[in-house]
Amino acid sequence: MVVSVIGLLALTACSACKTASGNAPTGKAEPPFLGEVSPDAEVDDIKSGNYGGTLIIGTPNNPRSFNPITALETPSLWVIGDTIYKSLTSYDNYQQQDAPGLASSWEHSPDGLTWVFHLRKGVRWSDGEPFTADDVVFTLDATFDPKMPSPNRDGLLNPDGSPLDYRKIDDYTVEIRLKEINPYLIGALNQVYLAPKHKWEAAYKAGEFDKALSVSADPKDVVGLGPYVLESYAPDQKVVLQRNPYYWKVDQDHKRLPYIDKIVFLIVPSNNVWALKMINGEIHMHQQIFPDQLESIEHGQQKGNTRSTSLDPLQT
Repeated sequence: MVVSVIGLLALTACSACKTASGNAPTGKAEPPFLGEVSPDAEVDDIKSGNYGGTLIIGTPNNPRSFNPITALETPSLWVIGDTIYKSLTSYDNYQQQDAPGLASSWEHSPDGLTWVFHLRKGVRWSDGEPFTADDVVFTLDATFDPKMPSPNRDGLLNPDGSPLDYRKIDDYTVEIRLKEINPYLIGALNQVYLAPKHKWEAAYKAGEFDKALSVSADPKDVVGLGPYVLESYAPDQKVVLQRNPYYWKVDQDHKRLPYIDKIVFLIVPSNNVWALKMINGEIHMHQQIFPDQLESIEHGQQKGNTRSTSLDPLQT
């Protein structure tokens, strides 16, 4: 679950971003938050931090798609998963259990075949439009469409290969019906990133949604529910994300999240180059450290420039 790590780190205070290039927290959110905090905002279990700063993450490859339904490759999901897009349910890596996402709660019938999901009220997409059950139904329509190359469809199919039955009960309630019990239902929903109906319904009906949101897309078209939005992409150079001004999570003091203003994915194919950049403070994180770089990284750690952390495989 590499993609989940970014979503978590993006919410924390930018303590690693204290470099000479002006990446340190400023105490002020830029760009600023917009609109009112959702009355159903999720309270994240983190201490209050400072606003501002830029987190620079090294990544070896270019993303190949910004489409939440069809993106498959790790380089794409590393950038968009849980940062630009969010799902109906989530997973708590620390507690090792399923957790609420855009659905604040759910329940199922005694036979485990009917599930009802209650959506967070007052949540807005990154373009300011309201999030409702229509978006969930639209996302499931696109996911189950055989003409859409969705990598997450199989985990949601009934044993006979048919799609789930689902319907909107009201603006903030969705029902899913199964033919047989699926113990992986919530886990499968974790991987289905929600897409905005108001933005992509016309393209979907025209049979063009599978081609939408290529890496050449206008950043304004990349509309999501994650803590960040796409600011720019320069192939073979970097992907820049900035704060989603309408994000729906708050900290324990009910301060709006995320704290960090921007995330920059610096595309550095060479392992030796990124390791050197990390030691020099030009990169704050990298998704993978190879054994032959560990000694130099740890040497930088002794100087106070870097910190390496070994994570249990289940928590990465």
